[in-house]
Amino acid sequence: MFEETFNRSLSKNNFTKYTKFECNYYYPYNNYDLEPIELPMEERYFKTWNLLYDNDGEWIYNQF
Repeated sequence: MFEETFNRSLSKNNFTKYTKFECNYYYPYNNYDLEPIELPMEERYFKTWNLLYDNDGEWIYNQF
């Protein structure tokens, strides 16, 4: 957790949500010599963070 939060804390505009999308391929007739067909992109992971800040605008990391 701390490596991730440290990297975010370096930015003045900390991000508060993360979405990971994945795109799979389909090979017709399971023949890998044919051109693959790209399937629609799907959301695989979503996470949000509610960050707290003190009066000076500093991130309160020990209450996360």
